[in-house]
Amino acid sequence: MSDVKISEVVLYRCGVGFFAATGMHDSKELKLFFKQEALDDLLKSLIVLVKGDKVRNVAFDSKVEINEILRSLSITVPTTESFKGLLRELVGEEVEIALKESTILGKIVGTESEETEKREVFVALIKDHSGKINVIRSLDIQGISIRNEKLQKDLDIALETISNTKRENIKAISINFTSEEQKDVFIGFIGSIPSWKIAYRLIHSEDEAAIQGWAIVDNTTTNDWDNVMLTLVTGLPISFVYDLYSPWRIMRPRIERPSQYGIEPVIAEGTLEDMTSDRRRGMRAKKTKAEKEYAPPAPAPTSGMAFAADLAEEFDKSVQTAATTEEVGDFFVFKIDSPVKILRNQSALVPLFQAKVPSSKIAYYVPGKTDKNPLSCLKIVNDSPSNIVIEAGPATVFIDNAYSGECMMSHLRVGDESLLNYALEQEVLINRETRYESRGVGVDISKEYIAERLLEKQIITYDVKNKKKEKLILIIDEPKSDFKPIGKELPIEKTNNYLRYQFTLEPKETFTAKLELERVRYTSTYKAHLTKEDLDRLLADKLIQEHQYAQLLEIIKIKKEIKDLEQEEEHLETMVDAANTEQQRLRENIKALGTSEEEVKLRKNYVNKLSEQETEIEKLVNRRAEIRKKLIELNKKLSSKLK
Repeated sequence: MSDVKISEVVLYRCGVGFFAATGMHDSKELKLFFKQEALDDLLKSLIVLVKGDKVRNVAFDSKVEINEILRSLSITVPTTESFKGLLRELVGEEVEIALKESTILGKIVGTESEETEKREVFVALIKDHSGKINVIRSLDIQGISIRNEKLQKDLDIALETISNTKRENIKAISINFTSEEQKDVFIGFIGSIPSWKIAYRLIHSEDEAAIQGWAIVDNTTTNDWDNVMLTLVTGLPISFVYDLYSPWRIMRPRIERPSQYGIEPVIAEGTLEDMTSDRRRGMRAKKTKAEKEYAPPAPAPTSGMAFAADLAEEFDKSVQTAATTEEVGDFFVFKIDSPVKILRNQSALVPLFQAKVPSSKIAYYVPGKTDKNPLSCLKIVNDSPSNIVIEAGPATVFIDNAYSGECMMSHLRVGDESLLNYALEQEVLINRETRYESRGVGVDISKEYIAERLLEKQIITYDVKNKKKEKLILIIDEPKSDFKPIGKELPIEKTNNYLRYQFTLEPKETFTAKLELERVRYTSTYKAHLTKEDLDRLLADKLIQEHQYAQLLEIIKIKKEIKDLEQEEEHLETMVDAANTEQQRLRENIKALGTSEEEVKLRKNYVNKLSEQETEIEKLVNRRAEIRKKLIELNKKLSSKLK
């Protein structure tokens, strides 16, 4: 008999709830029913605490397709002509047929139809142990017993499976204990549920307002909440769905069988004896000085949100650890100590190990991951005396006996540490600002280029406000770049992608941290492209000397002279082209003139213009030749100066 029922519900704004069921139970099995979509959260977070007994395992219906189950059985339940079809399924099997006044033991040979005046019936052919074939009308059969135990069991499974299709979305969870003794049971688990909502009533009168808040709560579970303690939480613990219910089938590569044999074996040479790693031999990491000094005191459990018992103490008493551990080569092995019972189409939760490791609460901030708040985080170190390797997987976090969020554990060998963020820390506000400074620190002058060395500084300012009543350690992971940390605030360690800084926040304190980073960057400029403004700046910053300034200034003057002459040459080219075009027009006009007196005068004018233009073109061409000669000289001089 069991009176275990839901007694406490804690609802969070992130769409998740914590449910507690308590009561007395007096058998080896406690069966509960859940919607299929709730099983991922259940398997991730289920906690069973027992006084007076221990948990052996938790069994649950596997997520297997109905047709897949039925195909695996040695008997099929007919959907039409059920009795006749079942006898056909049993052809060749030994059965016991119960008649009105006797029984027949034998094997079913087959069935045949028989027509009567009233209706169609069928007869069964049974071969008994004497070899006689007995013809039995279906109307005379009172019952059938299957002698093959496996076949009978498969028939039971088939019938149960078909029955389960009527409640396919409801799955059974069986918590198995070690004895029939009466026991006090506490069951806690996390489940998805609509976020509770709040609405306000505000009445303003003169210089004050009356405000009233109403909470809206939805019960979408499969249980009534009768006499349940209800708690509503405004926090934002990290929560996610992780598929633990579906069977995980790993696709293995298919290796084709070789078609040729007779390969000569290769004998590998022996190697020097490997050195064993201290890292796996019980190395115990220690907390930093700051963590020891400023570890916040544990607050008192909040009413309605926490377990009545101490979870850490009750874990040891409530679960029977079912595995021993050992390292085999590169593998870490969990060996189940006692046999387990997992029925067909069921799975099980089996407790593997229990260990206590150092853990401290900190705040953790990564720019770009959250906006203004850091994450609540647990810093753990795997220094288990049993040398247990912690595999990656989801974890449900309880702080001070209350559900606080969820996180993903990383792979931790002995001595490894990890930061596990499980919720948003809403009582710490962070503002991050970045600015840059740049100044020249040197110049390298080559034959044709001048390379300026710039010292660029990145200044990152963090303004942090701690609204909590206790001290708090804040870890900031600043993304790596080609800037290198300098100054007073230096990272405590480096990861592949981040520089890790650590600060201690006093209670109710506004704290400012300034991170300084710098890099050296080169900018190369072709000497001929320098301007006088560039030289004046380099001289003012004392990056070049007076004689270098004079040499570079001469290059600039030569370059300017070359540029002016090139522009003049281009202008001369335009004028010569225009004059040639005009001369061509005049010649065409002269050809068109006749011998009249007026045309003779006009021809004379055209000829005079042609003569004047010829003189002008000659001057332009001569000036162009002078410019080209001068450009050749200047370019030679510039080339010499550049080298």
